[in-house]
Amino acid sequence: MQSNYSEKIKLNTMPADNQIHIGKLLLAVSEAMELISPLLHMHQQRTAYIAWQTGLALQLDPQALMRLFTAALIHDIGALTPEEKLALHQFEEVNPERHCILGAMLFHQISWLEPSAETIRCHHKAWQTWELQQASGASLEAQIILAADVLERLLQRDRYVLHQVGELHDRLRRFSGSLLAPEVVEAVLQASRMEAFWLDLTSPYLSDILRRTSVFEQLSVPQASLNELSLMLRGVIDFRSAFTAAHSAGVAECASALALKAGFDGTQVERLHMAGNMHDVGKLAVPNKIVEKRGRLTRRQYAVMRQHAYYTYVILGALDDFGEARQWAAQHHERLDGSGYPFGLSGDKISTGARIMAVADMYTALTETRPYRTGMPENLAAGLLKSYAHRGLLDAWAVNTLLSDYAEITSNVHSVQEQSYHHYAEAIQPYVSNGKTAALAG
Repeated sequence: MQSNYSEKIKLNTMPADNQIHIGKLLLAVSEAMELISPLLHMHQQRTAYIAWQTGLALQLDPQALMRLFTAALIHDIGALTPEEKLALHQFEEVNPERHCILGAMLFHQISWLEPSAETIRCHHKAWQTWELQQASGASLEAQIILAADVLERLLQRDRYVLHQVGELHDRLRRFSGSLLAPEVVEAVLQASRMEAFWLDLTSPYLSDILRRTSVFEQLSVPQASLNELSLMLRGVIDFRSAFTAAHSAGVAECASALALKAGFDGTQVERLHMAGNMHDVGKLAVPNKIVEKRGRLTRRQYAVMRQHAYYTYVILGALDDFGEARQWAAQHHERLDGSGYPFGLSGDKISTGARIMAVADMYTALTETRPYRTGMPENLAAGLLKSYAHRGLLDAWAVNTLLSDYAEITSNVHSVQEQSYHHYAEAIQPYVSNGKTAALAG
């Protein structure tokens, strides 16, 4: 889905042969997805560690190991709400296939993740339901991730790990030939025969352990593919709710239009557009019951909501080459008088890109319907933006530029949002969890 602003500049202006290391960002996204509960903490990283060790035991080739490790690290990305992730972890989700389908859709959006889309699609598929009882390719990798996922979820976090090993092995063996392929179960048992495996798995330094693996060091992708990643993360955040399904698409379009008028060059506009796509990625740490609350947030709930800008800053900080675009994304709630968050910046400490993002975010949010209010009419939104600029909260140039070209810019914003919402309604919404769960036999 291409934005209107891209008709004026060429997308992917960065040289295709430049490489960026994506591993740290995947780790950061993986961690942020699990901040909602201590029961989830490190689940995906632990699953990736088990899968990697199992792949070594099965003597997978380096490319297969890299696919396996990457897919395992974000295997629950299709569980769009923190509540659904928690239900999955506690064996309470009645339809785990739902997040597998969404995860595969998201993987298909990115050229370097697409080879693992089928693995993600099938990572909750029981071995006994496979048409061909032969573990190879995607079926083998899906089975490894399922075995790793099950083993990690069976682990009791309030008990010392070495006191559980025998029991965990016994419980895993019960799945052999039914839920899990026998050769995969045997490989997990082989990989986990040493105490070091379990101590690594439960170590508070697991992220550092993963960073030192050879497979992690090889996680580099073309710099030009960063735009694909920004679109995927936009979907992960915005598609949690019908109320936000087109929000970041609108922010990115509005910010890009203002950046062009500010004289940003093509690369800067592209970076700002990607920052707009990812400006709310920190909402991975915010419960959906707050995002979709039908009423004004309490002071405590608002404090939880406000943390999203900080976590956007943390997550995007894992991209070494994203530079100032990290600030543009994370500072969209800063205000010129210092009353904003998360850093309380003021005046010239807020860059032009961040000022533009703040105006784009506020305009888009005001005109969108939320659970607690309908979208504000365009004339009232324009008046409020003007008021904020007059009071020294928003950048006057950015507000005045938006209002002087209001018809053109807002028409493009609405067009892009309509495309995004249509995609959500047609492809995503049928699989979004309705929150209903039921206990499954453990």
